[in-house]
Amino acid sequence: MAEQASIVAELIVDAAVRAAIEQNDRAELATLLLERGSSSDGGLYLAADLSRSECLATLLPYTTVLTVNKQAKYGTTPLHTASSKGHIECVQLLLAANAAVDKPTSDGRTPLLAACYEGQAACVRLLLGAHASVDQPNKRRATPLFVASNKRHIECVRLLLGARATVNLPANDGLTHLHAACNGGSSECVQMLLAAHAEVDRPASDGVTPLHAACNRDNSNCVQLLLAARAEVDPAANNGATPLHAACSRGSSGCVPLLLAAHAAIDMPDNTDATPLFVACFKGHGDCAKLLIAAHAAIDMPDSIGSTPLHAASDQGHGGCVQLLHAARAAIDCSANSGATPLHTACHKGSLDIVKQLVQAGARADVRLNTSTDGTALRVAELAGHTAIVRFLRGQNRRAPAPAAAASVSAEERAAAERNAELAAAALLAEEADEEAKKQQAQQKKASKKSKAKEGADRAKAAAVTEAAVAAAAAAVAAADEALHRAMALAQYEALAHALEEHCAQASEGVLAEARALRERLHKKHKKESQKLRRAHAVEMEELAGMPGLALTNAAPQLPPAAAAVTPAAAAAPPAAAPPAIVTSLADAKLDTGRPEVPESTIGGQTTCIVCFINPKSHAAVPCGHQCACGDCSAQMKECPVCRSPALMWMHVRVA
Repeated sequence: MAEQASIVAELIVDAAVRAAIEQNDRAELATLLLERGSSSDGGLYLAADLSRSECLATLLPYTTVLTVNKQAKYGTTPLHTASSKGHIECVQLLLAANAAVDKPTSDGRTPLLAACYEGQAACVRLLLGAHASVDQPNKRRATPLFVASNKRHIECVRLLLGARATVNLPANDGLTHLHAACNGGSSECVQMLLAAHAEVDRPASDGVTPLHAACNRDNSNCVQLLLAARAEVDPAANNGATPLHAACSRGSSGCVPLLLAAHAAIDMPDNTDATPLFVACFKGHGDCAKLLIAAHAAIDMPDSIGSTPLHAASDQGHGGCVQLLHAARAAIDCSANSGATPLHTACHKGSLDIVKQLVQAGARADVRLNTSTDGTALRVAELAGHTAIVRFLRGQNRRAPAPAAAASVSAEERAAAERNAELAAAALLAEEADEEAKKQQAQQKKASKKSKAKEGADRAKAAAVTEAAVAAAAAAVAAADEALHRAMALAQYEALAHALEEHCAQASEGVLAEARALRERLHKKHKKESQKLRRAHAVEMEELAGMPGLALTNAAPQLPPAAAAVTPAAAAAPPAAAPPAIVTSLADAKLDTGRPEVPESTIGGQTTCIVCFINPKSHAAVPCGHQCACGDCSAQMKECPVCRSPALMWMHVRVA
């Protein structure tokens, strides 16, 4: 913002034009440009900076594309300033005036990157709609997605991912977008990036993974998401530090339990042989140290110079960690490579409280350094000029007149110190347990309230759904009953059978039973009528068969005996003409019996099955070729009903 203010202050703008823009006086601005011919240089930038969209619309007709994209100090354009400040109408006007959507500043920042840096989601949407380059980085190779993820601008990240931004594009230092989101601490951004297939274990140039970054920022939600995405638990950075080192260095008591639950290596050393417990004690993070001790971390594991976690806590003056380590049975007089004990370290640093704790815990004051003939703790304090510690240690020496007595007192003090340390540790653990129980109780109450509210809402929703279902079922039953009643009123077998087939699932039992009963009655009636018609047809056929002239056959007529003797002359005579065709039916003879024609549906005419008299003739017998039956009837017959010859198969005849 300071950079923006300096740019506006240095703009070369006509004084009258500047005043009109600042006062948002569009009419005065138009007068200045049209009548007086005032210059519009710098006016676009000023109008975009002040969100004077009306003035900007007035200035644009008097400018060219070069003026619209003219860069001010640091290479910024009007579109840069409008996008970074979220002036939506100005951005729309500039884009309509063909402003360069991807023009970078001197540091490589595009309008899209500027909008993402400030979290202007509406401007990001407009720029993406104008086909802005979604992956164009600045000079540090940071893309818009990297900046939005680092700044925790969730909506901008969602828009960029929707525009297919590259997810695993690293910056100059090798940091990926997932690193940026973990550094920013936005679990929503981390979740979206993981869903977009971000590489969960990709290290930066210093070997730091996203899990390192999340632990270093104490972002337990991000750590949980990364572990759920199967992130490696113990990757070592270039300095050998693991995520557990990073969490202990930060003092993240929320991340340490997650890592321990994921089976992190609790005693893995870094390049200086420092374990996570050493780091926690050096930084004075007693909560992390307590968690590690409870997980059975090595209490006295030294670093590269032989210093133990108790050395580190004593050196930095962290009395709480000293107390925890003593309660965990840490070696009170363990010497480093130089021979220095924790008491030497505390005396050198001038930590009187730590000296008192160590002495009360039974630390020996007569242990000497490897580099000095008189390198006792008292001598170290004297050389460092810590007079209070010197007086305390000399007072301790005066209380022990004889070596045996001193040894006896030392043992008693050691036992008392151990008891005090155990009591203090127990008190701390009890206090923590009480706080944890209170937290869990509060969470359970909150969860119970939420579950009750949700159960009530679910019950209400279920009741509403049930009522709607009951009403819909009742309506369906009523509609089905009405349809069956209409079909029963017609008293037609086919219509009623079709209605029963369609509405049997919805109709009520009473109406369904009534309709089925009526269908059976209609079926019996229809069957009786069909049988009656068939009998009448059979009688008529018998009568026709009994009439003379209808039983004629194709046999040749018998000649008298006299005609049997053929004379040679007759044999030589030309053959006689063929006899006339034999008449075999009334239809062929064109005789009128005087009776009315029988309906086609009762005798099986050109299209109706001659067996059921209902369905069409669709099948022909093979090999005789008589097309005389429907599909249902042909499936039950083994011979042709016309010629009584065996039917090898029935062929479905289809007319093209």
